Amino acid sequence: MESREPVRFTVCLALLAVISCAPRERDDAVVLTFPVSAVGEERSILARQLRRFEDEHPGVRVATIEMPDDPDPRHQLYVQWLNAGVSEPDLLQIDVIWTAELASAGWILPLDRFAPDVRDTFPRVLEAGRHDGRLFAMPWFVDVGMLYWRTDLVDHAPASLDELTARARDARVDHGLVLSAARGEGLVTVFVEMLGAYGGEIVDARGEVVVDSDAAVRALEWMRDAIHVDRVIPEEALSFREEQARFAFQNGRALFMRNWPYAYRLMQASPIAGRFAVAPMPGTPDGAPTAALGGQLLAINARSEHPDEAFALIEFLSRPEQMLERLAIAGQLPPRPSLYDDPRFAEASPIPAHEAREVILRAALRPSTPVYGEISRALQIHLHRALTNQESPRAALSAAADEMRARLAHASRPPSAASSATWLGWLALVAAIVAVGWLAWRARALTREERVAWGLVLPALLVIALFAIVPLTLTFAESLHDHDLRAPWRGRPLVGLANYGELASTPRFWEALAHTVLFTTCCVVLEVLLGLALALVLDATRRWRGITRAMALLPWALPTVVAALVWRFLFEGDRSFASDALVALGLRDEPFAFLSHPSAAWIPLIAADVWKTTPFVALLLLAGLTSIDPALHEAARVDGAGPVRRFVHITLPLLRPALVVALLFRALDAFRVFDLAYVLTGGGPGTATEPLALYDFQTLFSDLRFGYGSAISIVIFACTAIFALVCVRVLGAEETRR
Repeated sequence: MESREPVRFTVCLALLAVISCAPRERDDAVVLTFPVSAVGEERSILARQLRRFEDEHPGVRVATIEMPDDPDPRHQLYVQWLNAGVSEPDLLQIDVIWTAELASAGWILPLDRFAPDVRDTFPRVLEAGRHDGRLFAMPWFVDVGMLYWRTDLVDHAPASLDELTARARDARVDHGLVLSAARGEGLVTVFVEMLGAYGGEIVDARGEVVVDSDAAVRALEWMRDAIHVDRVIPEEALSFREEQARFAFQNGRALFMRNWPYAYRLMQASPIAGRFAVAPMPGTPDGAPTAALGGQLLAINARSEHPDEAFALIEFLSRPEQMLERLAIAGQLPPRPSLYDDPRFAEASPIPAHEAREVILRAALRPSTPVYGEISRALQIHLHRALTNQESPRAALSAAADEMRARLAHASRPPSAASSATWLGWLALVAAIVAVGWLAWRARALTREERVAWGLVLPALLVIALFAIVPLTLTFAESLHDHDLRAPWRGRPLVGLANYGELASTPRFWEALAHTVLFTTCCVVLEVLLGLALALVLDATRRWRGITRAMALLPWALPTVVAALVWRFLFEGDRSFASDALVALGLRDEPFAFLSHPSAAWIPLIAADVWKTTPFVALLLLAGLTSIDPALHEAARVDGAGPVRRFVHITLPLLRPALVVALLFRALDAFRVFDLAYVLTGGGPGTATEPLALYDFQTLFSDLRFGYGSAISIVIFACTAIFALVCVRVLGAEETRR
């Protein structure tokens, strides 16, 4: 437990800083802390409702903490706060898929003690707030997957998937069906609806993984064929999120769209306003129409010092009038069935009440497990691989099922004893004492000048030890433990080299390593060749030399994230600049979505890195070129040597040290590539462009497996260190020969 103290201290300071920015209230007032959305109408609605709550409860004040809208960073912040054992925030807004994780860890409070009235709640929605038979979170608003259809182009919603396919194939617009098929949770929700349509499940009632059933295979085959055979779903949808699907539909490019309720209200001011309706996603004779359940719940921090006041706020926000206000302004559907018969619903919602209720009654839950995030990511990867023709549907679901079963089995292991890191601390202390003793013994044999020299470099060595060696040592120690931040009940057991053994047996690790080597090799070779050519041009330039060199270095000065966004814009979708250029040049007969193809996605990724970093290589080589004595070239010219012979026999040999330095710097930097791949391709499609650093990031900050992620970090360090040592040896040998 000692390892949590720094985290707890840091989190407490951060929360105190946030709360101290709030207006001063009476000293005797109870202050509730509540993380909220930082932007948009949702925040303004909540601010008004919180003011009314404070007026109704004069002794209670609510201090809000601004949070990102993206659920992933919000989830990470929650886990860090709650794992640190702090009492704030008191109230939590959680996704429907987080209940089991937070409840299993003991981080949120069971609400049964407050005897909440849940009779007026959709049963499936209420079930999302339960874990092990107890209620841990109250439904706040409901999200369900809906099929949007154009009422001016078809006379009724399709009653089956076959009818949807037939109508979409004959659509008089660009696309039959658009949806979120990018690798992410949105893809899982679409697959849940297809599973229901074919009578399949991810996990059955006994808790067994059945995602590789025949029904699931048929569902995934329909999704794949809809893209590549029937072509009712555009290939560019493989990189679509919900908003991109909405833009395509509201601009009149699609006949059908699968999306969430929020889109209905936003499209009221679009070109298709008044010409669309919603229905559940259709089924097949083997299944039933299904809608994936989403939405938000309200829970109480188990360590809150004001649980009664926190539940009073939950009750207040769950009142019908508050829910109707959210419906009217933000379009968020209430979890109370009675409100759908209330005349005020029709005034507040653009979605007809009977259509909304019909979809909600078809709601299907995703698996309730503390490790849902990990099993979902495994499913996302293999679903996307199947949809991009990297794997067959059966092979993809079989591999996903195996990974999900392994992770569920790992999570079900019994709790372990407390961390065994104490002996590591003693070992480190003994090692430090031995090192100091050895240095003192060696110091006796040093001359006075050598002692002065060591004294001068000692501060630099201490800084290196503090900021490099110590973190590296702690990371290695962490890699010897099975530390999952989301499973505090399991402790932090010492497992030795087990994490490294898991790495060696994980195909995704070897694929990421191969991708990293491929990226490094291609980029470094191209950058050195192009950088050398650019350096030669810049060195030969006589007029406007300063301006020319400054212009050549501009791409290198651009932030990597900005460069990645620019290149993503150039290559994203089948109407991108790159796709249009291919069609215009006659190289393709139809548009081409680069980022949806496993091989083609490498083109913008490598091109972006080469474009951005070639000027840096050119700068290093230009410095080497300027150090070459011009008299050598002049003498060779007098002896009759041509430009090629002078380049081969004079320039290249003298430039070799600069080439080795450029190679070293770029190879080390390229091997650690993260931000470019994260922004440009996200590692997709599937994991086709996922480098090792991105895999490490997702393990550490999405799966929160610190032990396993630390092992990946050590492997990355070892690879770069070995390469650096080889390059330094080569450079040293070259200097010795000279």
